[in-house]
Amino acid sequence: MLKIEAEGRSITIDPLPGAMDPSPYTEFLIERIVARDSVPREVVDVGCGSGALSIFLAKLGVKQVYAFDINDAALEATRKNTRINDVSDRVDVRKVDFTESLDSELDVDMVVSNPPSLPMRSKPDSEYDMYNYYGGEDGRKFIEKLIDNSPTVLKRGGRLLFIHTSLANVGDTVEQLPSSGFDSFDCSVSELPFRNSYYEHIDWFRELKERGVAHYEEPDDGGRETEYLYALSCEFSG
Repeated sequence: MLKIEAEGRSITIDPLPGAMDPSPYTEFLIERIVARDSVPREVVDVGCGSGALSIFLAKLGVKQVYAFDINDAALEATRKNTRINDVSDRVDVRKVDFTESLDSELDVDMVVSNPPSLPMRSKPDSEYDMYNYYGGEDGRKFIEKLIDNSPTVLKRGGRLLFIHTSLANVGDTVEQLPSSGFDSFDCSVSELPFRNSYYEHIDWFRELKERGVAHYEEPDDGGRETEYLYALSCEFSG
């Protein structure tokens, strides 16, 4: 069992095989939600993984959370973990492919996501990596769809809050947001050492960095490279 704590609140997560475990990305997103002045009434969590973010939202007082994922293992894990944390009555777990066009009845206050956004030269063989990390060659495959499709479930004046790695092209994302009806955005930044699995793709990261579409800090002392995490929050104006 894993425990996650923030602002005096604690949740318990039972990580199941195939579902994305809570990560520093998740914890950074939780910190940004806790820092908000008000609690949204209804939220869609896109790519719910093990359910940590959905559960924390319910614990914060969100009346209804819709937890979306396409991975059956993630859906099973989220359902189990909502029961463990006694919030299953406020977390509606749904199998939804958010990369497809949506015709949704939802009209929520916020969409949150820690999308798979790791740039990879080719598709991974591992199903786990495919669901939880693979963001296409430039890391923006899912991010682009998240921005395009969030307006179908957001009410006007609602917000999209998501994590974006500096390994993907943040500049392209900033340019895309207004064309999808988003404005008035703000950004919080954190730094994170590379995970062990990143070094399988280090040559590709270096090539993207040389092209100017990825950014990370090289170590000075033989340590690990460092990526920047951006928590982007933007308002949907329609």
